[in-house]
This record gives sequence, structure tokens and C-alpha cells, in this order.
Amino acid sequence: MPAPGKRLLWTLAALACCGCQPARLGHVPFRSAGRCAGSQVVSHPRFVQISVGDTAGCGIDLDGRVLCWGDNQFGLLGQDVSRCDQPMDTGIAGAVQLAVGHSHACAVFRDGKVRCWGLDVYGQLGIEPALSIRGLSEVRGLTGAEEVAVGSSHSCARLADGRARCWGCNYQGQIGDGSTCRYRDRATPVEGLSDAIQIAAGGESSCALHTDGRVSCWGWNLWGQVGDGSEEEERDRTTRVAGIEHAGEIALGAGHACARDLAGESLHCWGWNFYGQLGDGTEQDRSRPVRVQGLTGIRSMALGVRHSCALRFDGRVECWGANDAGQAGGAARRSILRPRLVDGPRDIRELSLSAKRSCARSADAELFCWGEP
Repeated sequence: MPAPGKRLLWTLAALACCGCQPARLGHVPFRSAGRCAGSQVVSHPRFVQISVGDTAGCGIDLDGRVLCWGDNQFGLLGQDVSRCDQPMDTGIAGAVQLAVGHSHACAVFRDGKVRCWGLDVYGQLGIEPALSIRGLSEVRGLTGAEEVAVGSSHSCARLADGRARCWGCNYQGQIGDGSTCRYRDRATPVEGLSDAIQIAAGGESSCALHTDGRVSCWGWNLWGQVGDGSEEEERDRTTRVAGIEHAGEIALGAGHACARDLAGESLHCWGWNFYGQLGDGTEQDRSRPVRVQGLTGIRSMALGVRHSCALRFDGRVECWGANDAGQAGGAARRSILRPRLVDGPRDIRELSLSAKRSCARSADAELFCWGEP
């Protein structure tokens, strides 16, 4: 495992973009339009899916529109504004699933194609890279997509036939094509993967859930987030995670990963644990999965940069890990080493986390967030 100094340098670099004001747990604090383009602001939005990144969040509403809010330094809001704290209509329609990262976002559309927008330094939009912000762009070499996931500077899609393709930054092998070339600016097949039923991306790593309930990961392995028990810093091909055999869902954060068992009775996590985000009661990094303590009845989960949350079958949420911005819930601004119930709505259906913020979609399609905007 890396030395503390190395971990600290990475942490500072990863979080340098985050400088926000705190918000209380509850409805998203949609303030007055301010710098928003008033005609594009959507009042009382209802969402069918949400995804939040470190600078902005987006969701698909009941009408199929993509609405986004937050900082617009990377063009994620799709409008000529610097910031908007209310959901704005980006002008993007027809999306069926989306994923928002730190500086770019991608969505799957009804035609099975993936289109991305935002910063395009490493080809993470699936087009020729440029040191600029791009509008909605169709990913080259990709059709038949059912799911998309994004990491810091790369993106991956799962196809209907179980294969997967990735594109963008590849310094740590996160594309999964057996190389560590600088980048791939078109959808590139992930080697050795033909039976994926879920794809996940986070930081500089990628993971897939197989039809047999096993999990494979590839990319950066600085803290053991590939999960095979090794200390090699990168894996450029799919690698089976040790000890996971009956997973029903996977998730990736910036440096850690988790898998929920098919019945929802247990959650196992591995990788970076400096803030207790693995939930095993320690702050020790793990290169093999460890069970999250005291957690059962899990419907789904979501991971942020330094914290994790689980959605229970009863609609309540439990979180653990970093809580310096209140992102894990509660007033105490210190790390939480084991799952703790968040005092909030009891009818949650979906979670999405970023560096210092947690958001949830309720059964009636409302949005609730806590932490810093």
C-alpha cells in the first residue's frame, strides 16, 4: 500500500476543485435563479434518474429531458451561464440513462448510442481530444449501448450483448485493452469481457459485474481497488476480484469499490480506506474485499470520492466514511468508520454521491441532497 505522503498528495489533487458552501440535509437548496437563464429553469422537477459529479449534477426528468444544476466551468449545464443552483433544461432530450463525472458527462439514448459533453482533454467524450469544452458529441465506434459509466477522465459503456467498450484517459490501464497508452478517443473493446450485466467506473479504474455473479476490475490499483490482493499499481486487463461470487450490484468511487450480494444481505468493499469509506471499522486500505459491518437489507449503494452510502429495502439511507462537509449525514464533522443512519426521508429509491455531497431520489421523484453543493 502507498505511503501516507503519496495518499495525501493524491487526495489534495483530487479534491482541489471543491470549494463550496454547506447545505443542510433536505430538499436540494434551489435558490433564486441568479445567473441562470430564467427561461431554462425548471420548477418542481420530477426525476426518474439522477447522477451527481464534483462540480454539477444532472437528472432525467419524467419528460425525458436532461436537467442539470451546479457549476458550469466544464459546460455540463449546456447553457451559457457560469452557475445555476436550480435544475436547468440543457436542451438534451431522449436520454434513458446518464452518468456525471468531475468534468464530463455521458448519456445513453433511445437509439442505443452514447453521447457525451464537457471537458475533452483525453478523448473522454469519445471524439478527438482537445483542450476545450465540447457540447453534446456522439461517441465514435459505439452502438447498442445499454449503460454508461464515467470516471475522472474516462468513460465506459456496456452493450446489449454483454461486451463493454471504454474510451478516454488510459495512463493506468482503465480502458482495459491491454495497454497503458495515453488515451483512446473512440470506444475501445475491453479485452476478455463478454458477459457483463453492469459496468462501473470511478477515478482511474473500471469494474464489471458478470452474469455468474463474479466481479472483474482493471485500471489503477494504488490502494488495491482492483481487489485481487496484489500490490501492482495498475492492471491493464480485466482481473477477477477475490472472493466475490454472488454479487448483484457493484459501485466504484475514486479509489474504492463495493459489491452487494444478490440477496442484499451483505456488502463487501475494497481499496482506499483512509477515511473509513470501506465501513469495516478501520482506516486500513484493503486489496481484498472486506464486509461492511452491521449492514443488511440493502437494496442498492453508491460511492463518492471518500464516503459511501447504502439504500435499505425500507427506503432509509446509511452512510459512512468522510464527513467533513456533512456528506455522510449528521452534525459531527469527522470520519464515520461504520454505517450510520441518515436522518432524512424514508422513501428513497436511488442514491448518487460526489466528493462532498450526497443526493437521493425519492419514490415520488423528488430530489434530496446533503453536504456541500
